[in-house]
Amino acid sequence: MRLPDPGRSRALVLGCSSYEDPTLPCIPAVAGNRAGIKDVLTSPWGTGLAPEHCLVLEEADHVRDVIGSQLTTLAGEAEDMLLVYYAGHGLIGPNGELFLALPGTRGDLAAWTALPFDLVRSALAGAHARNRVLILDCCFSGLAINDYMSEVTSAVRGQLEVVGICTLASSPANRPSSAPPGEQYTAYTGELLDFIWHGSADQPELLTLTAIHEHLVLALTSRGLPIPEQHNTKTIGHLALARNRMWAPTAGQAHVGTRHSAPHSLRPAAARIAAPTAAVRVRAAAARRGASPIALVIVAVIAALASSALVAYWPFGNSQPSSSPPVHAAISTITIGAGKDPWGVAVDPSTGTAYVTNFRGNSVSVIDTATNTVTATTGIGLGEAPTGVAVDPATNTAYVTNLVNYSVSVIDTATNTATATISVGLGPGGVAVDPAATAAYVANFGGNSVSVIDTATNAVTATIHVGEYPEGVAVDSAISTAYVTNSGGNSVSVIDTATNTVTATIHVGPDPEGVAVDPSTGTAYVAIGGGNSVSVINTRTNTVTATIGVGSGPWGVAVDPSTGTAYVTNSGGNSVSVIDTATNAVTATIHVGKNPRDVAVDPSTGTAYVANLSSGSVSVIKS
Repeated sequence: MRLPDPGRSRALVLGCSSYEDPTLPCIPAVAGNRAGIKDVLTSPWGTGLAPEHCLVLEEADHVRDVIGSQLTTLAGEAEDMLLVYYAGHGLIGPNGELFLALPGTRGDLAAWTALPFDLVRSALAGAHARNRVLILDCCFSGLAINDYMSEVTSAVRGQLEVVGICTLASSPANRPSSAPPGEQYTAYTGELLDFIWHGSADQPELLTLTAIHEHLVLALTSRGLPIPEQHNTKTIGHLALARNRMWAPTAGQAHVGTRHSAPHSLRPAAARIAAPTAAVRVRAAAARRGASPIALVIVAVIAALASSALVAYWPFGNSQPSSSPPVHAAISTITIGAGKDPWGVAVDPSTGTAYVTNFRGNSVSVIDTATNTVTATTGIGLGEAPTGVAVDPATNTAYVTNLVNYSVSVIDTATNTATATISVGLGPGGVAVDPAATAAYVANFGGNSVSVIDTATNAVTATIHVGEYPEGVAVDSAISTAYVTNSGGNSVSVIDTATNTVTATIHVGPDPEGVAVDPSTGTAYVAIGGGNSVSVINTRTNTVTATIGVGSGPWGVAVDPSTGTAYVTNSGGNSVSVIDTATNAVTATIHVGKNPRDVAVDPSTGTAYVANLSSGSVSVIKS
């Protein structure tokens, strides 16, 4: 399986939400479809196309000649994959043929005023791209699977990496599509987006066309919607459209394809957005050029849908090691709830409270650390796919990154309500607060940047360019320095928070994820997701002084300076490695829930809290 080569692939996104003909009802959700599909195709955790290679036509440009001109241009440029997406009304002509409705289409004159599906098919058939994908989310799109497919079957025989025909249809040719009133997306596209943004713990690192179809069959039919159809030959179904945000490598398992310094995060998880999983920017191997047989993928979608979302990660730590390592054990498991996907966690020692972001639940769970019970769950005012969370005890404020909305929600922890929303960069994940500087730092995974927020005014005061795919962020207030892991660059950016400039870049192992700082010893700890290890950094010299082997797929890291202990979550091993920071030795491996992500420590009690993404729980570890 592989992803399309982003540099040699093109996409055209079409969708009509309003029509002049009163017999054709408006479909407001189609506007959301267009934006959502673009996000998937252009995000680094999705297909990874450059924005200029993914053309989204405005409503007014949906006329035959404009569509024809743009599609012809893209067809001439695409070499690996050409994707065309359309959402709107599908109409049946006098001879049973399919037409795609445009804003000016008349229902009684479809053959004259709509876009003949045959023109789109012909453009795909004449394209140079090795793989062609057509997604039709419209009524009667089942007609896309018909005898005409036999016209191109001879073109799929050859020595291609991905060959064959894959035809997906959301329903039979005589069934209408579903666009639930008030929903952001139509049914089929919404379910497709939701699956890609969140990922699945049951799927491998890449979400292929076949995997997507199989999920849609289960999801849509369980809602009483038409059964999607698939026609697949050869191996074209192994072509992927996105990385699985919830994927975590098992012991000894490597990432698929070129890791292009790939984070198996953001997901949904380093997803997705964090991620949630494998936010790995895996580049497809360079495809052969020249005359080749053609792989034609027709994804014809008729019916239905409703929502979507995403993911990311981060960690923190604080102050003074003890002489002998304490004994640690998991003393409690706090149930957050099925389908919520707890991702980030932060502790406020002053109030005895822990805050857990629920990636899929679009909410934050509040835990009383004295009783280890959930006392509140708030989602009001939050965005989609909340991932990272950091707390400022001095102001009773929590900051939550919303992966999908490119924003940060500000929560008053006294009332557990969102008081502000701050726009930041693309795909925000990790977040850390420096109370002394009244600033919060947000790692924007998709923007290769860090947003600096003035916590007194809730305004972004600076945007700092860092390395590729920044994931985690931690701050050492004592030396006015922030540390940012760059999962795609295998490095850590060192930021002078007084000037908001990068002063050094420290090279570490493959796919660095979480980072935590111990100010008392001048040490930073970085989870190396692709190396099953932790890099130990001397923050005074900005050099790596040790590498500690841990479990499979290390993700989050937190430090308890009072006990001289570091905690590292192993997402692929369902465990936490406990490190004695005085000796840099692993003193214990503690079994926790499935796919652990973030970890935070309450320094007043020496208790660690671990968010278990796939188990819907938080593990409590006590020394």
